Amino acid sequence: MKMAVVSFLIAFFIISEGCSDCFASAPSSKSTSHPVLKGEIDTFAVLNEDVQHDLGFKCKAGADGKIQISDVRLGTEAYYNGLQVGDKVLKATVDGTHIMIGIDRNGATYTARLRHYGAGQDIKLVAQVPKAVASTTLDANAVNLTGAAQNVDFSIDAKRIKILSNYQMQIIMDRSLSMQAKDCPGGLSRWDWCGVQATSIAKALEPYVPSGLTLIPFNAGFDVFDKASPKQIVEVFNDHSFILGTRLCEPLTFVIDKYFEQHKPGDKPLLLVVITDGEPWPVPEPEQCKQELISASQRMSDKEQIAVVFMQIGGNDQHGRDYLVDLDTGLVAAGAKYPFVHTRTFEELTQIGLAQALIETVEKYGVSLPPPSSNVSKAKTAGSK
Repeated sequence: MKMAVVSFLIAFFIISEGCSDCFASAPSSKSTSHPVLKGEIDTFAVLNEDVQHDLGFKCKAGADGKIQISDVRLGTEAYYNGLQVGDKVLKATVDGTHIMIGIDRNGATYTARLRHYGAGQDIKLVAQVPKAVASTTLDANAVNLTGAAQNVDFSIDAKRIKILSNYQMQIIMDRSLSMQAKDCPGGLSRWDWCGVQATSIAKALEPYVPSGLTLIPFNAGFDVFDKASPKQIVEVFNDHSFILGTRLCEPLTFVIDKYFEQHKPGDKPLLLVVITDGEPWPVPEPEQCKQELISASQRMSDKEQIAVVFMQIGGNDQHGRDYLVDLDTGLVAAGAKYPFVHTRTFEELTQIGLAQALIETVEKYGVSLPPPSSNVSKAKTAGSK
Protein backbone atom coordinates (compact mmCIF):
# COMPACT_ATOMS: atom_id res chain seq x y z
CA MET A 1 0.00 0.00 0.00
CA LYS A 2 1.51 3.29 -1.08
CA MET A 3 1.08 6.06 1.51
CA ALA A 4 1.59 9.85 1.51
CA VAL A 5 0.55 12.60 3.88
CA VAL A 6 -2.19 14.95 2.67
CA SER A 7 -2.59 18.39 4.30
CA PHE A 8 -5.83 18.10 6.23
CA LEU A 9 -6.37 18.97 9.91
CA ILE A 10 -5.73 15.35 10.79
CA ALA A 11 -3.69 13.22 8.39
CA PHE A 12 -5.23 11.33 5.49
CA PHE A 13 -3.43 8.41 3.90
CA ILE A 14 -3.31 7.56 0.19
CA ILE A 15 -4.27 3.98 -0.60
CA SER A 16 -4.22 1.94 -3.80
CA GLU A 17 -7.36 1.42 -5.89
CA GLY A 18 -7.14 -2.29 -5.20
CA CYS A 19 -8.56 -1.81 -1.70
CA SER A 20 -12.21 -1.31 -2.69
CA ASP A 21 -13.40 -4.76 -1.67
CA CYS A 22 -16.59 -5.40 0.33
CA PHE A 23 -16.83 -4.51 4.01
CA ALA A 24 -17.93 -6.17 7.23
CA SER A 25 -20.90 -4.69 9.04
CA ALA A 26 -20.34 -2.72 12.22
CA PRO A 27 -21.15 -4.73 15.37
CA SER A 28 -24.25 -2.79 16.43
CA SER A 29 -27.61 -3.87 17.75
CA LYS A 30 -29.13 -1.01 15.73
CA SER A 31 -27.64 -1.94 12.37
CA THR A 32 -30.68 -3.92 11.20
CA SER A 33 -33.20 -1.24 12.18
CA HIS A 34 -31.83 1.58 10.02
CA PRO A 35 -31.70 1.84 6.23
CA VAL A 36 -28.30 1.26 4.65
CA LEU A 37 -26.90 3.01 1.66
CA LYS A 38 -27.16 1.31 -1.70
CA GLY A 39 -25.23 2.17 -4.82
CA GLU A 40 -21.69 1.32 -5.82
CA ILE A 41 -21.38 -0.69 -2.63
CA ASP A 42 -23.73 -3.51 -1.69
CA THR A 43 -22.68 -4.05 1.90
CA PHE A 44 -22.72 -0.60 3.51
CA ALA A 45 -24.21 -1.30 6.94
CA VAL A 46 -21.20 0.30 8.65
CA LEU A 47 -22.38 3.79 7.70
CA ASN A 48 -26.01 3.61 8.73
CA GLU A 49 -27.89 6.82 9.55
CA ASP A 50 -26.94 6.75 13.24
CA VAL A 51 -23.24 6.43 12.51
CA GLN A 52 -23.31 9.21 9.91
CA HIS A 53 -25.05 11.48 12.42
CA ASP A 54 -22.60 10.65 15.22
CA LEU A 55 -19.59 11.35 12.99
CA GLY A 56 -21.07 14.54 11.56
CA PHE A 57 -21.74 13.93 7.87
CA LYS A 58 -24.43 12.72 5.46
CA CYS A 59 -24.26 10.54 2.34
CA LYS A 60 -26.49 10.24 -0.69
CA ALA A 61 -26.39 8.69 -4.15
CA GLY A 62 -25.00 11.07 -6.77
CA ALA A 63 -26.16 11.51 -10.36
CA ASP A 64 -23.74 8.78 -11.42
CA GLY A 65 -25.26 6.36 -8.90
CA LYS A 66 -22.18 6.46 -6.66
CA ILE A 67 -22.39 7.23 -2.95
CA GLN A 68 -20.99 10.65 -2.05
CA ILE A 69 -20.84 12.95 0.96
CA SER A 70 -23.58 15.58 0.79
CA ASP A 71 -23.02 17.45 4.07
CA VAL A 72 -20.31 17.88 6.75
CA ARG A 73 -21.16 19.61 10.04
CA LEU A 74 -18.69 22.07 11.53
CA GLY A 75 -16.95 21.00 14.73
CA THR A 76 -17.50 17.26 14.25
CA GLU A 77 -15.21 14.27 13.86
CA ALA A 78 -15.79 14.25 10.10
CA TYR A 79 -14.99 17.97 9.87
CA TYR A 80 -11.74 17.68 11.81
CA ASN A 81 -10.60 14.68 9.79
CA GLY A 82 -11.01 16.57 6.52
CA LEU A 83 -14.04 14.95 4.87
CA GLN A 84 -15.56 17.24 2.26
CA VAL A 85 -18.85 17.57 0.41
CA GLY A 86 -18.54 15.77 -2.92
CA ASP A 87 -16.14 13.05 -1.73
CA LYS A 88 -17.20 9.68 -3.19
CA VAL A 89 -17.37 6.96 -0.57
CA LEU A 90 -15.66 3.72 -1.63
CA LYS A 91 -15.59 1.65 1.54
CA ALA A 92 -16.06 1.73 5.31
CA THR A 93 -14.63 -0.71 7.84
CA VAL A 94 -14.53 -0.90 11.62
CA ASP A 95 -11.17 -0.82 13.42
CA GLY A 96 -11.81 -0.98 17.16
CA THR A 97 -13.16 2.43 18.23
CA HIS A 98 -12.46 3.90 14.78
CA ILE A 99 -14.16 3.74 11.41
CA MET A 100 -11.97 3.71 8.31
CA ILE A 101 -13.66 5.45 5.37
CA GLY A 102 -12.18 5.14 1.89
CA ILE A 103 -13.00 8.02 -0.45
CA ASP A 104 -12.33 9.15 -3.99
CA ARG A 105 -11.58 12.85 -4.42
CA ASN A 106 -10.93 14.09 -7.95
CA GLY A 107 -9.57 10.72 -8.98
CA ALA A 108 -7.26 10.26 -5.97
CA THR A 109 -8.07 7.64 -3.31
CA TYR A 110 -7.76 8.36 0.42
CA THR A 111 -8.68 6.80 3.74
CA ALA A 112 -9.94 8.84 6.70
CA ARG A 113 -9.73 7.40 10.22
CA LEU A 114 -12.60 8.69 12.41
CA ARG A 115 -13.12 7.83 16.06
CA HIS A 116 -16.67 6.69 16.81
CA TYR A 117 -18.00 6.73 20.37
CA GLY A 118 -21.62 5.87 19.63
CA ALA A 119 -24.77 7.82 20.37
CA GLY A 120 -25.43 8.43 24.04
CA GLN A 121 -22.33 6.53 25.08
CA ASP A 122 -20.67 7.46 28.38
CA ILE A 123 -17.37 8.53 26.89
CA LYS A 124 -14.30 7.81 28.96
CA LEU A 125 -11.67 7.69 26.21
CA VAL A 126 -9.96 10.91 25.12
CA ALA A 127 -8.91 11.87 21.63
CA GLN A 128 -5.21 12.10 20.84
CA VAL A 129 -4.17 15.71 20.23
CA PRO A 130 -2.18 15.83 16.97
CA LYS A 131 1.35 17.16 17.25
CA ALA A 132 0.48 19.69 14.57
CA VAL A 133 -1.76 21.49 17.03
CA ALA A 134 0.27 20.88 20.19
CA SER A 135 -0.83 23.31 22.90
CA THR A 136 0.94 25.84 25.07
CA THR A 137 1.76 25.11 28.71
CA LEU A 138 0.29 27.85 30.86
CA ASP A 139 2.18 29.49 33.69
CA ALA A 140 0.26 30.48 36.81
CA ASN A 141 2.46 33.56 37.19
CA ALA A 142 2.01 34.72 33.59
CA VAL A 143 -1.55 35.92 33.91
CA ASN A 144 -1.61 38.71 31.33
CA LEU A 145 -1.71 38.17 27.58
CA THR A 146 -1.02 40.69 24.85
CA GLY A 147 -2.38 40.07 21.37
CA ALA A 148 0.91 40.74 19.61
CA ALA A 149 -0.52 40.55 16.09
CA GLN A 150 -3.15 43.16 16.93
CA ASN A 151 -1.23 45.12 19.58
CA VAL A 152 -4.11 44.67 22.03
CA ASP A 153 -3.60 44.66 25.78
CA PHE A 154 -5.90 42.27 27.69
CA SER A 155 -4.77 43.33 31.16
CA ILE A 156 -7.45 43.65 33.84
CA ASP A 157 -8.52 46.74 35.75
CA ALA A 158 -8.14 45.55 39.35
CA LYS A 159 -10.75 48.02 40.65
CA ARG A 160 -13.43 47.40 38.05
CA ILE A 161 -13.23 43.60 38.29
CA LYS A 162 -14.46 43.82 41.89
CA ILE A 163 -17.99 44.06 40.47
CA LEU A 164 -17.83 40.35 39.63
CA SER A 165 -17.52 39.51 43.33
CA ASN A 166 -21.17 40.57 43.70
CA TYR A 167 -22.04 37.18 42.19
CA GLN A 168 -21.59 33.48 42.68
CA MET A 169 -19.50 33.14 39.54
CA GLN A 170 -19.21 29.83 37.68
CA ILE A 171 -17.49 29.20 34.36
CA ILE A 172 -18.68 26.46 31.98
CA MET A 173 -15.81 25.91 29.54
CA ASP A 174 -16.03 24.17 26.16
CA ARG A 175 -13.39 21.43 25.89
CA SER A 176 -14.46 19.86 22.59
CA LEU A 177 -12.12 19.01 19.72
CA SER A 178 -12.71 22.32 17.95
CA MET A 179 -11.18 24.24 20.88
CA GLN A 180 -7.77 23.15 19.57
CA ALA A 181 -8.07 25.53 16.59
CA LYS A 182 -5.32 28.15 16.65
CA ASP A 183 -7.19 31.28 15.59
CA CYS A 184 -6.87 33.45 18.72
CA PRO A 185 -4.62 36.46 19.41
CA GLY A 186 -0.98 35.62 19.92
CA GLY A 187 -1.32 32.50 17.75
CA LEU A 188 -2.82 30.54 20.66
CA SER A 189 -5.49 27.88 20.42
CA ARG A 190 -8.98 28.77 21.60
CA TRP A 191 -8.48 26.63 24.69
CA ASP A 192 -5.11 28.12 25.67
CA TRP A 193 -6.18 31.71 25.02
CA CYS A 194 -9.22 31.24 27.25
CA GLY A 195 -7.04 29.47 29.81
CA VAL A 196 -4.67 32.40 30.15
CA GLN A 197 -7.54 34.83 30.56
CA ALA A 198 -9.59 32.65 32.92
CA THR A 199 -6.48 32.43 35.12
CA SER A 200 -6.12 36.22 34.96
CA ILE A 201 -9.73 36.65 36.07
CA ALA A 202 -9.31 34.21 38.97
CA LYS A 203 -6.09 35.89 40.12
CA ALA A 204 -7.56 39.40 39.91
CA LEU A 205 -10.64 38.27 41.88
CA GLU A 206 -8.66 36.44 44.55
CA PRO A 207 -8.62 39.40 47.02
CA TYR A 208 -12.42 39.62 46.79
CA VAL A 209 -13.26 35.92 46.35
CA PRO A 210 -10.55 34.05 48.32
CA SER A 211 -12.54 30.81 48.14
CA GLY A 212 -11.87 30.56 44.38
CA LEU A 213 -14.06 30.07 41.33
CA THR A 214 -16.00 27.09 40.00
CA LEU A 215 -14.76 25.83 36.62
CA ILE A 216 -16.74 23.22 34.65
CA PRO A 217 -15.07 21.94 31.46
CA PHE A 218 -17.40 19.98 29.17
CA ASN A 219 -17.52 18.06 25.89
CA ALA A 220 -19.34 14.71 25.77
CA GLY A 221 -19.51 14.89 29.58
CA PHE A 222 -18.41 17.41 32.19
CA ASP A 223 -16.23 17.80 35.29
CA VAL A 224 -16.69 20.20 38.21
CA PHE A 225 -13.75 21.95 39.86
CA ASP A 226 -15.38 23.74 42.80
CA LYS A 227 -13.62 26.61 44.57
CA ALA A 228 -10.63 26.34 42.26
CA SER A 229 -7.62 28.58 42.94
CA PRO A 230 -5.74 30.28 40.07
CA LYS A 231 -3.11 27.54 40.29
CA GLN A 232 -5.75 24.82 40.04
CA ILE A 233 -7.36 26.58 37.07
CA VAL A 234 -3.98 26.55 35.33
CA GLU A 235 -3.74 22.81 35.97
CA VAL A 236 -7.17 22.28 34.38
CA PHE A 237 -6.20 24.23 31.26
CA ASN A 238 -2.88 22.43 30.99
CA ASP A 239 -4.81 19.17 30.57
CA HIS A 240 -5.42 19.03 26.81
CA SER A 241 -7.76 16.03 26.85
CA PHE A 242 -10.11 17.09 24.06
CA ILE A 243 -12.85 14.77 22.83
CA LEU A 244 -15.75 14.96 20.42
CA GLY A 245 -19.03 16.44 21.62
CA THR A 246 -20.45 19.77 22.79
CA ARG A 247 -23.11 18.54 25.21
CA LEU A 248 -23.86 21.78 27.04
CA CYS A 249 -27.33 21.06 28.37
CA GLU A 250 -26.22 18.72 31.16
CA PRO A 251 -23.71 21.06 32.86
CA LEU A 252 -26.07 24.01 32.25
CA THR A 253 -28.89 22.15 34.02
CA PHE A 254 -26.54 20.98 36.78
CA VAL A 255 -25.45 24.52 37.68
CA ILE A 256 -28.93 26.04 37.51
CA ASP A 257 -30.60 23.24 39.52
CA LYS A 258 -27.89 23.34 42.18
CA TYR A 259 -28.23 27.11 42.50
CA PHE A 260 -32.00 26.98 43.05
CA GLU A 261 -31.70 24.05 45.46
CA GLN A 262 -29.18 25.86 47.67
CA HIS A 263 -30.36 29.46 47.25
CA LYS A 264 -31.41 31.32 50.39
CA PRO A 265 -32.69 34.91 50.84
CA GLY A 266 -29.74 37.30 50.82
CA ASP A 267 -27.47 35.02 48.80
CA LYS A 268 -25.50 36.45 45.93
CA PRO A 269 -27.05 36.11 42.47
CA LEU A 270 -25.57 33.61 40.01
CA LEU A 271 -23.23 34.73 37.24
CA LEU A 272 -22.91 31.85 34.79
CA VAL A 273 -20.23 32.36 32.14
CA VAL A 274 -20.38 29.91 29.22
CA ILE A 275 -17.28 29.95 27.01
CA THR A 276 -17.84 28.00 23.79
CA ASP A 277 -17.00 28.20 20.10
CA GLY A 278 -20.40 27.40 18.66
CA GLU A 279 -23.70 25.60 18.81
CA PRO A 280 -24.14 22.65 21.22
CA TRP A 281 -23.95 19.24 19.55
CA PRO A 282 -25.40 16.70 18.82
CA VAL A 283 -29.10 17.22 18.14
CA PRO A 284 -31.29 17.88 20.14
CA GLU A 285 -28.78 19.77 22.34
CA PRO A 286 -29.40 23.25 20.87
CA GLU A 287 -33.14 23.17 21.56
CA GLN A 288 -32.66 21.50 24.95
CA CYS A 289 -30.27 24.27 26.06
CA LYS A 290 -32.68 26.93 24.88
CA GLN A 291 -35.56 25.34 26.78
CA GLU A 292 -33.41 24.96 29.92
CA LEU A 293 -32.69 28.69 29.89
CA ILE A 294 -36.36 29.52 29.37
CA SER A 295 -37.26 27.20 32.24
CA ALA A 296 -34.63 28.81 34.48
CA SER A 297 -36.13 32.24 33.83
CA GLN A 298 -39.52 30.97 35.00
CA ARG A 299 -37.96 29.91 38.31
CA MET A 300 -36.31 33.31 38.92
CA SER A 301 -37.87 35.58 41.55
CA ASP A 302 -36.44 38.73 39.92
CA LYS A 303 -34.52 39.68 36.78
CA GLU A 304 -31.17 40.00 38.61
CA GLN A 305 -31.17 36.61 40.29
CA ILE A 306 -29.25 34.95 37.44
CA ALA A 307 -27.11 36.39 34.65
CA VAL A 308 -25.85 34.11 31.87
CA VAL A 309 -23.08 35.41 29.63
CA PHE A 310 -22.05 33.44 26.54
CA MET A 311 -18.51 34.11 25.29
CA GLN A 312 -18.32 32.97 21.65
CA ILE A 313 -14.79 31.85 20.73
CA GLY A 314 -13.54 31.35 17.15
CA GLY A 315 -14.45 33.06 13.92
CA ASN A 316 -15.22 30.28 11.45
CA ASP A 317 -18.62 29.06 12.68
CA GLN A 318 -21.27 31.56 11.60
CA HIS A 319 -24.06 29.12 12.40
CA GLY A 320 -22.85 28.68 15.97
CA ARG A 321 -22.38 32.43 16.35
CA ASP A 322 -25.93 33.04 15.14
CA TYR A 323 -27.29 30.49 17.63
CA LEU A 324 -25.58 32.19 20.59
CA VAL A 325 -26.61 35.68 19.46
CA ASP A 326 -30.21 34.44 19.15
CA LEU A 327 -30.12 33.34 22.79
CA ASP A 328 -29.30 36.96 23.63
CA THR A 329 -31.86 38.65 21.39
CA GLY A 330 -34.67 36.12 20.98
CA LEU A 331 -35.10 34.26 24.27
CA VAL A 332 -37.92 36.43 25.65
CA ALA A 333 -39.88 36.08 22.41
CA ALA A 334 -39.40 32.30 22.75
CA GLY A 335 -40.98 32.32 26.24
CA ALA A 336 -38.32 33.46 28.73
CA LYS A 337 -39.56 35.56 31.66
CA TYR A 338 -36.53 37.88 31.68
CA PRO A 339 -33.80 38.92 29.20
CA PHE A 340 -31.08 37.49 31.45
CA VAL A 341 -28.88 35.93 28.73
CA HIS A 342 -26.18 37.99 27.01
CA THR A 343 -23.71 37.04 24.26
CA ARG A 344 -20.33 38.55 23.42
CA THR A 345 -18.97 37.61 19.99
CA PHE A 346 -15.45 36.63 19.05
CA GLU A 347 -14.96 39.94 17.23
CA GLU A 348 -15.62 41.79 20.49
CA LEU A 349 -13.53 39.45 22.61
CA THR A 350 -10.43 39.76 20.42
CA GLN A 351 -10.56 43.52 20.91
CA ILE A 352 -11.05 43.69 24.68
CA GLY A 353 -10.55 40.19 26.12
CA LEU A 354 -12.79 38.00 28.28
CA ALA A 355 -12.43 39.92 31.53
CA GLN A 356 -13.22 43.33 30.06
CA ALA A 357 -16.19 41.91 28.11
CA LEU A 358 -17.54 40.30 31.26
CA ILE A 359 -17.10 43.46 33.35
CA GLU A 360 -18.82 45.59 30.70
CA THR A 361 -21.74 43.17 30.46
CA VAL A 362 -22.27 43.09 34.22
CA GLU A 363 -21.96 46.87 34.48
CA LYS A 364 -24.63 47.28 31.80
CA TYR A 365 -27.10 44.57 32.76
CA GLY A 366 -26.26 43.18 36.18
CA VAL A 367 -26.05 43.91 39.88
CA SER A 368 -23.66 46.77 40.63
CA LEU A 369 -24.17 47.02 44.39
CA PRO A 370 -21.68 45.86 47.05
CA PRO A 371 -21.78 42.12 47.84
CA PRO A 372 -24.51 41.11 50.33
CA SER A 373 -23.44 41.33 53.98
CA SER A 374 -23.98 38.64 56.59
CA ASN A 375 -27.02 40.63 57.77
CA VAL A 376 -29.94 39.13 55.86
CA SER A 377 -32.20 42.19 56.22
CA LYS A 378 -29.51 44.49 54.80
CA ALA A 379 -28.90 42.07 51.98
CA LYS A 380 -32.58 42.13 51.08
CA THR A 381 -32.54 45.92 51.03
CA ALA A 382 -29.43 46.01 48.84
CA GLY A 383 -30.92 43.53 46.42
CA SER A 384 -34.19 45.41 46.02
CA LYS A 385 -32.75 48.42 44.16
